[in-house]
Parts: sequence; structure tokens; C-alpha cells
Amino acid sequence: MNVLGLIVMGTAEDVAGLPVVIVAAVVGLVGLFRLAAGMRYAVGWRILLAALMLIPLVGLITLLILNSRATKALRAGGYEVGLLGASYQGA
Repeated sequence: MNVLGLIVMGTAEDVAGLPVVIVAAVVGLVGLFRLAAGMRYAVGWRILLAALMLIPLVGLITLLILNSRATKALRAGGYEVGLLGASYQGA
């Protein structure tokens, strides 16, 4: 469940985990914003991507698309991208 759904429809048990959900959401948004900045996206696009992250399924699709584009950019730059990160494979 996303943060907005938890706040609106949360029960007493759900509210106990609210700080963890908020911290996870903030860390995810900061990571998305930094990745978009590193890929030289305009500020307007970064804000739009952060807003899309708040919508449950759309946020996941947004992350998948951004991850795919970042992987392509790294591979084009001579990096080998794997499950645990990237390593430089240049000459």
C-alpha cells in the first residue's frame, strides 16, 4: 500500500508502521530525483516523475522505465550492468 492509501484508509495497526512507510517513500523519491538529475532530466520532468511515484501502479512503471533508460545510458558509456551494480569495462 502506498503512503496516501495508508493515511486515508489506515487502521490502528497500519498507523503503527506509518513512520517506516514515510521514510521508505522519502528515500525512494530522493533516489528517483537524484537518478533523474544524473541523467540530465529537466527540473519539470523530475517533479513530474516524483509526482507519478505517489500513484501506486504508475509509480512502479515509472521506476521500471527510468531504470531501463539508466541501464542503456550506462551500457552506452562502456559500463557492464549487472544485478548488483555496474563496473567499468573500458579499454
